[in-house]
Amino acid sequence: LGDVYKRQHQEMAELLGITLKQVMDFVMTMMVYTQGIGTLIASGIVKDTKENMYRMLHNTGMIYLKGLGVKDSTLCDLS
Repeated sequence: LGDVYKRQHQEMAELLGITLKQVMDFVMTMMVYTQGIGTLIASGIVKDTKENMYRMLHNTGMIYLKGLGVKDSTLCDLS
């Protein structure tokens, strides 16, 4: 299973034009962010629509990738 994830992360790195380490950091950050939002929703602290939550996750991921230097054209393809 570890080889599958490493291969997927390497493919993401090539697609995005960033390093494998940057992809791994991005994935971990987004997992933690998603878990945090899930916890806030489950505990009733955050009450919002599913669509707004998806948009928030999407926007956060895009901003993070832009900060890593992913080209605008690639970001547009991901949107």
